[in-house]
Amino acid sequence: MRPRPRAIVYFDGFNFYYGCFKSSRSSAWRACKWLDLESFCREMFPAYEISKIRYFTARVNPTPLDPGTELRQAEYLRAIATLPTVSIHEGTYSTHRKERYLADPSAKKPTLKVPHEKVHVIVNEGKGSDVSLATHLVADGFRNAFDVAIVISNDSDLYEPIRVISDASELGRPVLLVNPHPHSVASRLRQMPGVQYWKMTLNKLQNAQLPNHLRDADGTITKPLTW
Repeated sequence: MRPRPRAIVYFDGFNFYYGCFKSSRSSAWRACKWLDLESFCREMFPAYEISKIRYFTARVNPTPLDPGTELRQAEYLRAIATLPTVSIHEGTYSTHRKERYLADPSAKKPTLKVPHEKVHVIVNEGKGSDVSLATHLVADGFRNAFDVAIVISNDSDLYEPIRVISDASELGRPVLLVNPHPHSVASRLRQMPGVQYWKMTLNKLQNAQLPNHLRDADGTITKPLTW
């Protein structure tokens, strides 16, 4: 039998989380947050030999609206860190105040309210994860670490590193792009040569949940009661 093609999976953590478990998804999707990344990849990509799973994220800050978010994320990161093929790559997360113009609530398209009015808003931003994903994707490609790259994201900022990997005039390796969002693939990422486009599948998420309790060197890891 011919060996299965080697693959590395690149999870854009925030894009994946908000696409699968927030957005307009149903409660069935939101119930799958305690995801076993290894089991999911085996379920979703059986044709490939998954040699590594890279998970890119940043540690979030608690907010008055969701004070437990930091602890829930920390518990999940501990859980997936027990999986042998998973490596976690952390960027930074910042919470700051910015001035923004108000939108016209009656307009179908993004339109400034008239008269123009600015307000101060709280902005939460993850920094560095997309650059880190792009760097590892290109570096792994040129190190011949995979036959196929699997990228789970719908972030158009990843256009150039995906193009470098997939374009026949560059590295010329196949890329499988999995959109975690219910809406269509970002326009800049559509119809790239050498790229296959897949949708996220609910039953694959449901079949790949971690046990409620795990252990690492620091003790017991417990699935959060609420998310």
